[in-house]
Amino acid sequence: MLRPVTVPGKDFWYDQRRLVRLGNPDSPIYEGARLVSISGTFPSRNEDGWLIYMGKYEVSVAQFIAVMGGGDPDKGVEELLERSKATPDGAPSDVYVPLREGLTGAQATSILASPVRGLSYRDYSEFMDRLNDWCYSNEDCMKALPKIDGFPGYVRFPTEEEWEFVARGGLDLKKDPHFNWIDPLPFERANGELYARVSPTSDRRATIIGRYRDIGGFYDLFGNVREITEDRFTSEPGQGRVGGYALRGGGFLDTLDELHAGRREELPVYRLSTTSGSSQTPQMQLSRPSDVGMRIALGAPVIATTDLAENLRASYAEYRKQNRFETGSQKASAPGLTRAADQLEYMRSIAERLSKTPGTANLADQLSSEIGSIEKILDEEAFKNTVNTIEEAAIVAAGAGLVQFRIQKAEGFMEATSDDMRDARERTEARIANFEEQYDTQSAQYVDKVFEIAAYRAFADDGLEAVKQSEGQTDTDKIAISLVDRHVRELLKGDEDVDRWREDLRTAFPSNIFE
Repeated sequence: MLRPVTVPGKDFWYDQRRLVRLGNPDSPIYEGARLVSISGTFPSRNEDGWLIYMGKYEVSVAQFIAVMGGGDPDKGVEELLERSKATPDGAPSDVYVPLREGLTGAQATSILASPVRGLSYRDYSEFMDRLNDWCYSNEDCMKALPKIDGFPGYVRFPTEEEWEFVARGGLDLKKDPHFNWIDPLPFERANGELYARVSPTSDRRATIIGRYRDIGGFYDLFGNVREITEDRFTSEPGQGRVGGYALRGGGFLDTLDELHAGRREELPVYRLSTTSGSSQTPQMQLSRPSDVGMRIALGAPVIATTDLAENLRASYAEYRKQNRFETGSQKASAPGLTRAADQLEYMRSIAERLSKTPGTANLADQLSSEIGSIEKILDEEAFKNTVNTIEEAAIVAAGAGLVQFRIQKAEGFMEATSDDMRDARERTEARIANFEEQYDTQSAQYVDKVFEIAAYRAFADDGLEAVKQSEGQTDTDKIAISLVDRHVRELLKGDEDVDRWREDLRTAFPSNIFE
């Protein structure tokens, strides 16, 4: 059974309401804290948000048997036994053997309703492939699938971000006083064994899915079995060396103290083994950890249809036009500064909380002082970046002016060339076409630079003045800087006329300036 989780904002792009903090604030290796903009896959029914669909439960043994057997229980049991027989010591292959005996009642339920485990990544992937094939060939299933622009979803693993967002309680985590980075679980750790199947009470075994309390309507997100995600494991989320697949949630072999929402582990697709005998020849085998299982989610292509692709382009154009100066910090909307400002804002909230906690006032003062120092450094770097970008924009503008001068000279040569000089005219036409292409490229670069400067809102004015006052400027430099100054100030006032800016580049530089 799949359960939807709502992500606010009807547009595809940046929305402050989707910003959540994932990872671990203590930043141990593999779990760096980060600010993430969560996205859904399918539009909500009222079309003012998006939905993440994720399995309410871990995939059970019974579900695996039903899908892999094509509806034939005996065939499904044999598939399961065949795929689990190569599992290393401690795996559940022996647990599955009694299913051949036609068990009934509580004994059968204890096996069939437990999460399927002890299989390889390939086995879990094939389960999803067969489930998708069945659903796409079944009229009722096809009707029930969520769709985007008529394109039906498909079963896949959850991404790491989807999993952690759901495990932290979705957007409700912002309202939950028990859920923060000081105690990163969506329940009181003292009550953890009401929510998670963990050691030592697990007796090193999985249990029936749904037996423990839910978290936002989802069961066994913590404990029972570790869950495979769609993402490759990296040494830091989103960066570093790329390895196997990322596991989330912890399992029945872990203790309660080891669980937290940001915990990441690796599932190597293969494991190194050795054969018996004197040579001890190393061999590679598929990994089949006894405490690893799966939970499903629903996915869909980003560009599912032509209409959706057009909507994406239109939405992105509107985002660039309207939201560029409304995101992140109050000083700038350049992406790096926006993220840094959001992180500083969160640090301020921690400092405020510490200031109200007995015995931590000095720590709060130290943290506030550090925040002030970091903010000063960020401001200095932002100003330097602004000045550099202004200078780059002026260089691009002068380059576009030079290309336009060459176009005018070539056009003058064309006018002075008689029609019977066919080869010369053709060569000149080719040169003009090449110059026009260069101009289009440089004018587009110039426009991007203007937007980039305006993104440093609070620093743009001082940056422009600093560049205008710099020494050693040529007449070409002065005209180029004047253009940049005018266009950036227009943009900051909401006057965006890209076509006029490009025309200004054609006409601003007198022809004799490049002689």
